[in-house]
Amino acid sequence: MSFKKERMQSIIKKEIGEFIIKELEKPALAHTTVTGVEISADLKQAFVYISTYGTSQEKAMAIKTLNKEAGSIRWEITRRIRARYIPQLRFEVDESIERGFKIDKLLNDIRKSN
Repeated sequence: MSFKKERMQSIIKKEIGEFIIKELEKPALAHTTVTGVEISADLKQAFVYISTYGTSQEKAMAIKTLNKEAGSIRWEITRRIRARYIPQLRFEVDESIERGFKIDKLLNDIRKSN
């Protein structure tokens, strides 16, 4: 991966995270954190991974809300950073944290049973 692409991913992650916390006052996003951004090879799409606390319905609502607001979030990022092009944003739930907790619990269960 190029340094430029990595840097852009990092900047977009930071800016979206700040925008969600400070300016998007939506109840569905109360416990939402941006965990990562992955920009496609053609630099036209950015997959924004979020972690949110709650039920699967609450997570679905957070994704729906963010994808609905993707245009305004993208516009705000365009205002905040200097770049020729800001990719289209697509939000998805990051399941890696929950998978990590499940694996950790399984390993602890195995240790306790031995």
